[in-house]
Amino acid sequence: MAQPSPRGRPRISANPTFTIVIVGEKETKFVVHEGFLTHYSDYFRAALQRGFKEAETKTVTLKEEHSATFELFVHWVYHQRFPDASEGDDGQLVELFSDNFDS
Repeated sequence: MAQPSPRGRPRISANPTFTIVIVGEKETKFVVHEGFLTHYSDYFRAALQRGFKEAETKTVTLKEEHSATFELFVHWVYHQRFPDASEGDDGQLVELFSDNFDS
């Protein structure tokens, strides 16, 4: 199970800005709180806070990634755990995790 960040969880209200993340060949769009992305990911922190064009457009493109993998990452960012049926998570998301990552 994932451990919480030692810095604690970010407050959504502290940075209500959203980032659009375009993922994969089909260009699936995800809208995610920027504060969560930059708090938990060095990659997004660099892209969105260090003067790159993504910081201005609030859009990051990940052409080489799979949308299913990114969807699981987004779930983890918001919940600090992977999808679990016993927690009431969406059945398709639980199945996606189980099919790809559960041992």
